[in-house]
Formats: sequence, structure tokens, C-alpha cells
Amino acid sequence: MFLIAFLNAHGQTGGKENFILARVGRQVITEKEFQERFDLLPGPGRSSPGQIEAAKQDMLLSLVAEKLLANAAEANGLLRDTAITREIDQVRRLLARDELFRDEVQHKVKVLPSEIRLGVQRAKRRLLVSYLFSEDRTPLDLARRQIRRGMGLNSMSFDSTSGVLHDTITVDWGQAEAELENAAFAAKPGQVSPVIHSSLGWFVLQLLHEEPNPNAVGQGDNELRANVERILRLRKEEKRLEEFVASATLSFEGRSTPERFREIAEVLRTVFNAEGRCSPCVLDEAQTSSARTLLSQHLGDTLLVMGKRAMTVDDGLTRLFVSGTRIPSTERPELERSLNRAFRQWVLQDILESIALERGLDSRPEVARHIEYWQAHYLAEGLRAKIAASTSVTDPDVYAYAHSLDSTIAVPTLDLRIAESPVLTSIVHFHDALRAGASLDTILAYLSSFKVYDVKIRDLHKVPLNMAGAYGTIAWNLTPGTWSNPAKLDTVSVVVQLIRRYDPPRLQASVWDSLTARVREAKINRTLDVTIAGLARKNNVVLYDDVLPSVRVSSVPMMTYRILGFGGRMFAVPFVRPFTGWVDVESLQRMPIPRNAPGQIQPRRLHLRFRSVAGSCMRH
Repeated sequence: MFLIAFLNAHGQTGGKENFILARVGRQVITEKEFQERFDLLPGPGRSSPGQIEAAKQDMLLSLVAEKLLANAAEANGLLRDTAITREIDQVRRLLARDELFRDEVQHKVKVLPSEIRLGVQRAKRRLLVSYLFSEDRTPLDLARRQIRRGMGLNSMSFDSTSGVLHDTITVDWGQAEAELENAAFAAKPGQVSPVIHSSLGWFVLQLLHEEPNPNAVGQGDNELRANVERILRLRKEEKRLEEFVASATLSFEGRSTPERFREIAEVLRTVFNAEGRCSPCVLDEAQTSSARTLLSQHLGDTLLVMGKRAMTVDDGLTRLFVSGTRIPSTERPELERSLNRAFRQWVLQDILESIALERGLDSRPEVARHIEYWQAHYLAEGLRAKIAASTSVTDPDVYAYAHSLDSTIAVPTLDLRIAESPVLTSIVHFHDALRAGASLDTILAYLSSFKVYDVKIRDLHKVPLNMAGAYGTIAWNLTPGTWSNPAKLDTVSVVVQLIRRYDPPRLQASVWDSLTARVREAKINRTLDVTIAGLARKNNVVLYDDVLPSVRVSSVPMMTYRILGFGGRMFAVPFVRPFTGWVDVESLQRMPIPRNAPGQIQPRRLHLRFRSVAGSCMRH
């Protein structure tokens, strides 16, 4: 179980000291970074002090590994990968926009003590209010003139064609629009307000009764004051936001292309209705793919113009999917209104991001630090993806793993003939002679006349595939009777002939696929462990083990979101993929897979450099 938390500030800042926990080449991992990455992400095993200390050790090793992989990825040119740079650029824009909100809205709003005192007084009252409502002001102006002649709201009646609604409502301070609340709380019992405009339409109010608000009674003075101040600040921020957005976006162009807008709306109706009615409708991966197919001729066309940038139809579909945009109905008017609202917000956010970047807000130290977190995350994940893409799983791998789990599982057996020599040239000549059609006896007799060409032949009969090692892997895809190409192993060079193969019944497809996935993951992790261990040696990794136990962290696992200024949210910090196996790895040319396969070489612990804290030199 974990909590979901929300941040609308820069996150946790920690204390004044910011000790260094590790050095990775020229980079450092500070106490501040560690606490943010540990506290703001969910993590199991934090119910006891011992578990927390173990989790802290794993987190530090994983952060070191992330930086090592990120540096290697950058050195290998992954910052030129468009997919990775697009992710990093998006984070840069979001964080810069959030900083713009802080500058132009949060920092320019002040809540006065007198306003808080008035808000507290009103929050302690609950009002019963009679009201008239109309989307048009005219009938309410007429009703208000009648009230001046002595009529009350309860004595008035309206027919169904007037468009006037008459009802009563209970009003607690902070739950209605400020204009309506101000009029209601300023009125005396029986008093009728002027005609009031709100975002919904027009109102006339009459205060009927008031009593103590039970919600306020249950709060302490400090809590009530804090809630009142929060509501007042939010209202002022909304007003300041509207003012700033109106002035800041005057010189920017923002629009959608009508033809593409209508096409994407119609395609969404089609893919949603294909699976029956939905309310609300949210694009899933399959529907997004279907929409792309239907719009395949226009995926590169411009959908939105956002200041100096443009969004293509393909980008728009991706954003609808990733953002989880909710479409209340597939009815054409409602669907188009929902899309229009979403597109307007995207255009506005993009323009504000451009303004923030022009001001250089992404280079502020606190913002830049969080961008570095995300860049390291995306680079490390990019390198891991490349390693995963180049990792293959062979049938011998799967059979070996299956047999290690259950020794009763039958594996193929092989009859093999192996020609081997410590000299690669000997094997090359041997193989050339075989290809030329010479008999085995003739080749061996010829080569034996030269002391330098020492080739030995041996046969293996019905050797289980999982015990055949590299020979089984080499021979597996051969046709019986054929020889392999020369291969260099640890100490010898070989060519292998498959004489005969004995296959047991094949495992069920679902079982085979499951085993293949597990072996693939193990091979990926093994490659990553060896890679990270090599990078750790090369980059002179230093862990300061005396510092970590004193670093204070939360025992509550939390999924933490950052609420962004001008709308939207993102994870407060990037996830840290567990990378801890690299400290127990020996850098082997041949990596035995799976880990628990028979005969596997036991790994040797990688010895890192450890130092104790040495006063102020350890502060960052």
C-alpha cells in the first residue's frame, strides 16, 4: 500500500547541509537528490528500520548505476536520438512553465491579514439563501424592479418560458464563486441583492437565515485560518492568472486547422463507437492505433499552430492518448466541444512554455537540477532499451533454464563431433579443407605433418543440450551432417559437426513463451550488470558509507505528483529502476544464463572504493 501525494512547489529542500553520498567521475550524488528520489517515489520494504537502511543502500547503488548508464549513453550519442531528446525537451518546457507560474502568479499574489480575518468570520457562518437565476439578465432586471415595490422572492412566480429558475441553497464560505459569496455574506436577513453576474449566468439573492457552520466548528483556529488563507490565495491566483495570460499571449498566434480538426473528431467518433457507447470516452492504445490507420494520409499535417511551433495530427493523437483526455460523449457537438477545450489548453500551455524558455527560466539552478534528474533517467532508459533490443534468446538458453527449474523436464540431446585447436589458423585451414570436399582422415593426416597445425577430434554422444555448453549453442541450428563455421572460445578455436539430434516433445507454447521472457530479462539484467560494473571501475566510483545511515528519509512509500502551473501534472521525480546486481559481478566475456543454470561460475564481488566523511569537504 502506498500514498499518492501532490506537490505544487519545488519539492523537498531538506536542511542547510547537503552532504555528498557518492562520486561518479566528476558528478556527485547529494543528500538532497537522494532524499527527493527516495521520499517522492513508492518503494516496498520500509516497515522496519532494517528494511529502510537496506532500501537506502539499494537506492544509492541504483542512482550510481543510473548516472553511469546516462554518461555512457551520452558518450554513445543518445542525446541525438529524437525520441529521447523529445522527452527531455518536454520536461524542460513543463518545468519552465511551472517556474513562469511561480514568477507571474504565485509571487505576485499577497493575502492580507484583514482579508483572512474577514474570511474566518464568514467561514464560521452557514447561510440559507433564496435565489433567482437566468442565463439572460433582462428578466432578472424586471424582477428586481418589482422587488423594489415591496415584493419578496418567495411571492414571485415565473412561467416556464421566462428562463428564470427560483430555488434555495445552503451557502458555506469558500464553496461558491466569490462574487456570489460576497453578496450573500454582506446581506442582512431578508435583504435582496442587486443583479449579480457569475460565470454561470445572472443571479438575484435573498438571505433567509443563518446559523453556525458545523464544518468550521470542528476545526481548530490555526487550521481554519490556514484553510481560509489557502482559498483566498487560490482565488487571487486565478484572477492574476487570467490577467497574465490575456496580456502575455496577445502577440502569439494559436489556432487549429479546421479541416484536420473535423477529420480527427470524426475518426474519434468512429473508433469510440466501434466498441459501443462510452461515457466518458478515453483513447486506449488499440483505439489510438486504429485512429492512426484511418488518418494515415494526414499524420504529418498540421493540426495546431502554437505560437512559433506546430503540432501534427500524429502528435495530437499521441497527446490525447498520453494525457488521458476525457470525452464526455460521442455525440458530434459534445465531442467537438471537448476537443476544442483540450486543444485551446494545449495551445495556451505551449505559448506559455515558449515565453518561459525565452526568459531562460529552465536555467535557474532549482529547475536545471530537476531537468538533470530527468535527462539522466531518459538516457539510462535509452541505453537499457538498446541493450534489450540487441539481446537474443536461443532455444538452448530456454531449455537450460527450464531444466534448472525442473530436472524432470526433458531436453534435446545431441551427437556432436568437435574439431579443436589452440591455434585459430589450424581450425581455419581444417574448415577450408572440409569445404573443398576433402575427407576427415585426409585432412588430419595432412595437418599432422605440420607441428604448428595441431587439430584434435572428439565425439560427444547424446549429450544433453543444457550440458553441451557453447558446443550445443553452435550446433543447434545446424542440419545433421553439416559443420559450423570456425568459432573462437575461451582457450581454443573450434568447428562443430551436428551428427544427430534427439528432440523430446515440445513444451506448451504458453510455458515456452513465459520461460523465454524470463530468460530474456535475465540476460538483459546480466548484460547491464556487467556493463555498469565496467563503467564503475572506469569512472572511479566512490561511496561515502558513513553518511548514508544519517540521511533522514520517509518510511511511507508515496506516489508523488507535481501540480504544474497553468494546468497539468507530472511525476515529482523520475522513477529509479533498481540496479544493484552490478556490485556482485565479475566481468566475463561469456555470460552464463540463466543465473541458476548448472555449472555457472560464481560471481566475484566488485570492490569499490569507500571513504568515511571528512568534515566540510564532504558538503556540496
